[in-house]
Amino acid sequence: MIHRACVYVVSFATLAGLGCAPSSKPSSTASPGRFRVVTWNVHGCENGLDGVVAELRRLDANVICLQEVEIGTRHTDGADQAALIARGLGMSVYAAGSPFANAGEQRMAILTRQAIAERQTLDAGTGRIYGVMAQVACGGRAVRVASLHLTSTHRVDAQHALKTTQARWVEANDLVRRLRQASGDAIVAGDFNAGPGMPAHDAISRELPAPAEVPPTFPSDRPTMAIDHVLSKGGMRLTRYEAFRQRRRTIDQWSRNSHGGRPPRVRAPRPDGRMLVQPRRGDGM
Repeated sequence: MIHRACVYVVSFATLAGLGCAPSSKPSSTASPGRFRVVTWNVHGCENGLDGVVAELRRLDANVICLQEVEIGTRHTDGADQAALIARGLGMSVYAAGSPFANAGEQRMAILTRQAIAERQTLDAGTGRIYGVMAQVACGGRAVRVASLHLTSTHRVDAQHALKTTQARWVEANDLVRRLRQASGDAIVAGDFNAGPGMPAHDAISRELPAPAEVPPTFPSDRPTMAIDHVLSKGGMRLTRYEAFRQRRRTIDQWSRNSHGGRPPRVRAPRPDGRMLVQPRRGDGM
């Protein structure tokens, strides 16, 4: 199965004039004031944890936000996937999530090259943990990072759709409240299970402005909806959103120039994923 991964390279506003040449490989993160954020719904690393580690090592990100990493499940032989990925990359990690019905948990995680401070588990009272948030150091700045996995609508049922839409709305507004209380630079990345024009996405993007255009990510065969996002606020400016294909994985790419131009349209197949109200393998988006 192809998984979705979104790679963002974010520059501080003071370095907005620095450009990145198009490349088939991720650009270096060594430039002063630059850092790369990766968000990836890994679906329990169902095609192998080693492959996930290898891909993330190649992407060479400063901050990684993962969704659907598992711990204590039969699928993982009880292992802590977030901890193993972090160990393989030599990074610090903070992860939390909600229990499966039988055993173990499905988690969101933040991985970073620096120490992680002010850790928060994001719980809006919807019956599940919808994300994790922490303060990390990026380019000499303290940045609050949130890795999200908002409630999904995974059944063709009007009552279910209404209930899950309301849950996403509650989670999104809880996040906005937390960000306003914290103030300062912030990055929110992950699987929103919502796109532009949908209540949850719009609630968050009013606090952290969304890019003008992002490629669709769902469903995988004929993607029409963007449900994975990286948004930011504060002294940072999005300079590049890279897309490339490697083996069986696809990453969408677009870049914006220093004048804020619109990105080129990318027509690449995108993966779908499963996001669970009450986590259970095989359901929903």
